[in-house]
Amino acid sequence: MADHKTDKLEAAELKKNSGKNAPEKEKKPGFFKRIGARFKKWFKELKSEAKKVSWPTFKQVVNNSLVVLAVVVIIGAVIMLADVAFRNSLDLFISLF
Repeated sequence: MADHKTDKLEAAELKKNSGKNAPEKEKKPGFFKRIGARFKKWFKELKSEAKKVSWPTFKQVVNNSLVVLAVVVIIGAVIMLADVAFRNSLDLFISLF
């Protein structure tokens, strides 16, 4: 039983003294240094990821651009025809009354 009390006393003393003799914590760097380090790391990772990208050839870019342009023209024509049809049907409906 005496050992148990001694253990508690020793633990309490260690707890008291640990704050006094403990080494001081290192200060973290300033706000702008931390932000700068984050940006530097981000740009470094961005550069390494950009090297991994398989960029399309000029021929692929031209081909894809022409496909997009053709689809836009076709969809525009469909919308224009639907607009004309709805406008004419609305004019016909209004002229009935």
